[in-house]
Amino acid sequence: MGGDFYDLFEMEHEKVGVTIGDVAGKGLTASTFTSIAKNTIKAYAYQHHSPGEVMYLANKVVEKNSARSVFVSVCFGVLDKRSGVFAYCSAGHPPGILRRRSGKTSILESRNPIIGVFSDMKFRENSVTIRDGDVLVLYTDGLTEARRGKELLGERRLVQIVKDVGAQEPTKIPDLIARA
Repeated sequence: MGGDFYDLFEMEHEKVGVTIGDVAGKGLTASTFTSIAKNTIKAYAYQHHSPGEVMYLANKVVEKNSARSVFVSVCFGVLDKRSGVFAYCSAGHPPGILRRRSGKTSILESRNPIIGVFSDMKFRENSVTIRDGDVLVLYTDGLTEARRGKELLGERRLVQIVKDVGAQEPTKIPDLIARA
């Protein structure tokens, strides 16, 4: 039982909620806080809070229910399917990678602390427009810490892999990354 989690869920007005996170630790405690974090974020998202507000509220819930040794890195965003705007708030989580159809690849901005440790913390949100043919890769540190022999994949190499995938069917990209 680990602490990595993700969720994709339909919201009102042609919007999709996207959550990916990682609870520190393993076992029953991590599993419990995985459920708390994931479901708290989803519940506040359904109440039409912005990603920054959702993170603020989720932080309060996780912080009140955890020992100091439990914290969560998480990215929560809302994709507007009509406009392509992805509004997101990343809290101590590895930054997403956006590959444009043109091949230009960038790392999403991420400057908030983890949730569950600092009470009454304000969280900054960002946004990016995702267009047809663009690819957004969200991941946990389990991917960048994956090893082949003694070599870690690392963020730099992951960005290069995403850049090199070219025009692929989105369902094939995870396998391409895993093989690398």
